[in-house]
Amino acid sequence: MLKGKTQIVEVNGKKYKLGKLDARSASYLALKVAAVIAPSVAGRGIDMEQAAKALPSMSREEFDEIQTMILKTVYEIKDAGGTEMSVPIINARGDFVDEDMAYDTSAVITLTVRAMIFNIGGFLQGDALKSVLKK
Repeated sequence: MLKGKTQIVEVNGKKYKLGKLDARSASYLALKVAAVIAPSVAGRGIDMEQAAKALPSMSREEFDEIQTMILKTVYEIKDAGGTEMSVPIINARGDFVDEDMAYDTSAVITLTVRAMIFNIGGFLQGDALKSVLKK
């Protein structure tokens, strides 16, 4: 059984639940991000700080695809009369459910990075990527 399929984080005073991508989507995302960051970190290893510096070199379409994919795993935790409910932050079309979130750049960037690290951070750190590519 897979451990840690969710993680609770707080961003700007609100609670969010990060979920895991399925293995195929996470593999695609990890290799896509690795392909973008590989030229900028050649010979130095890969870590998430370096990845964050390289990601702006992506095209807008690539960035939107990755951000939408990763944000579909994020849910805001809301109180519904004493019961916590998980509400997706974006819908199936990729639009924000809460209009205020569409203009909260800080929260969106923070949630994107946190969800990406939660989903593929371990793959991009250390020698995990190198060991896969050598096989």
